[in-house]
Amino acid sequence: ADDLVLRARVAAAYRFPALLSLYENMVYVDDYYRDGNDELARERSFTWLIDTTKTFRTGVKTRLSLFHTAISNFNRLTVTSETGPGGLPIYRWYDGFDAWAHGLVVGFSGGSRFTWDFSYTAVDNRDEAWDTPMSYLPKHTLRLALGYNAGRFSTLLRCEYVADRTSPDISRTSIIEMDNYFTVDAAAVITLKDEIRLSLSATNIFDEAVQIQDNGTTLNLPGRSLGAVLSFSF
Repeated sequence: ADDLVLRARVAAAYRFPALLSLYENMVYVDDYYRDGNDELARERSFTWLIDTTKTFRTGVKTRLSLFHTAISNFNRLTVTSETGPGGLPIYRWYDGFDAWAHGLVVGFSGGSRFTWDFSYTAVDNRDEAWDTPMSYLPKHTLRLALGYNAGRFSTLLRCEYVADRTSPDISRTSIIEMDNYFTVDAAAVITLKDEIRLSLSATNIFDEAVQIQDNGTTLNLPGRSLGAVLSFSF
């Protein structure tokens, strides 16, 4: 029979400042100095989520999720009018900023021997004080996974598209862009005997250049990689 599930969730959270944000003292970073602020107050966030899934008699499952998060008293590194050694600017941590993010997730999946899973995510976010994007969150993300399972042999093909991402630079005077990317991964598992299994994998098959942001640091992810694992159990 068809099955419909509806869930709703509301959450409030607090985030206390990191010790470095509170107590670091004139740390040189590239072409500026970063200074702590021991008067930083905690951040507050409020989130609501509505999630619905429906499973049809055919086995096809659909999902729709809507979410919104509001952040108040956001802690952020902000340029000051002060200068440090060499005349370089000083950036200090301050609180009192507001920001929000909202979006939706749409998904479809199904199959038994041949499986498929498709999802689309749309996200928007804003720093209200500067009317700029808050971070490098992509506005659009598409994911597709195709699988095949034949007992002793199974395989999976995954594709992901991430749209362009933008964020203001640390001085909030210009916008930095991070290019979109499209990656394809593949994996296969062959059970030679009940106790012997061979796993093969290929990541980023087309050797796409991929950049991500991690805690304010731009990282270049590894390119194409191949792997094989032979495992025994006894």
